[in-house]
Amino acid sequence: MKQAATPTFSQLYTQAIVEREAGNYEDMYILLRQALQLHPDMPEALYDMAKLKYTLAETDDSLFNARTIAEGDSLLRRAVELAPDNALYKRDLARYYMRDSKYVEATKLYKELSDSATTTDDLKPLVFLYTQQGAIDKAISTIERIEAIDGEDFSYTLRKTQLYLQQGDTAKAMALIEQRVAADSLDIESKLLQATIITMQGDTLRALAITDSILLRNPGHEIAQGMRLSLAKGGPKSEEFRHLLRHYLLLPATDEELLHLHTVLRRHRRAKQDLRASDGAISGPALPRLLRPRRGIAADHTDALLGGRKDSYLQEVRSYSAS
Repeated sequence: MKQAATPTFSQLYTQAIVEREAGNYEDMYILLRQALQLHPDMPEALYDMAKLKYTLAETDDSLFNARTIAEGDSLLRRAVELAPDNALYKRDLARYYMRDSKYVEATKLYKELSDSATTTDDLKPLVFLYTQQGAIDKAISTIERIEAIDGEDFSYTLRKTQLYLQQGDTAKAMALIEQRVAADSLDIESKLLQATIITMQGDTLRALAITDSILLRNPGHEIAQGMRLSLAKGGPKSEEFRHLLRHYLLLPATDEELLHLHTVLRRHRRAKQDLRASDGAISGPALPRLLRPRRGIAADHTDALLGGRKDSYLQEVRSYSAS
């Protein structure tokens, strides 16, 4: 009786992809493991096994399976080592480094990806990463690279304003936003940010004049109404103004930041639940700085990255900031 031929790497790997498309992850795992036993240094198989590990960890009952995640990280790092010019592998590894708050490692990869960037996809995460590491000047210069590609946009002006305020450079923040207001006196978002900074400086009367000018043309504008009320009740020290900051001005400026914060927040909440009956320290990455009070206005209104979940994600981050 003729013995069946041993499947080749190519056959095993191809069938593993077929099983993935069918959602048969257990069969995919078995086939990939057999393929890697034949050729342990094939980057495409290492990459797909890493992604499978992450998928299995996310669907595990414990929500976050640290061992499986660590195995996926190791496989993905090896894939990048073997195929250093593969941008997909490198970008995914950078994202997983961000997931674990390994900001230095993620920054190195995104810098490599963005050195000759003609799009902003790999530049935008660098703004967040530099901010987390306190490299504010680098974050601002990265935004300027983004503006050179995309053109000016309020979200970029907003982010630079936030960063200048984080540095304590109110003069640069004010100059930047006043330049935008001068270019378009009907730009409500810019005027609200201008009024916010002026309020923080203690010039309540001037801030009132700005909010009144907004409400004169847009009497139903809720944020302007809220700011007007807070100014009338005591300015920056009032509870109304602090409420306004929590719900409108302390949120992530971009969807990428919101997604990252939401992921980290979920993991911290899960860790708290797991340790509720113990006195152990909460595991997982450190909370990003953007979850701590800072100045600015949430201005990125696109919903593409969030799949229709932006409102619920924002509510979770708002609830955390308010607690």
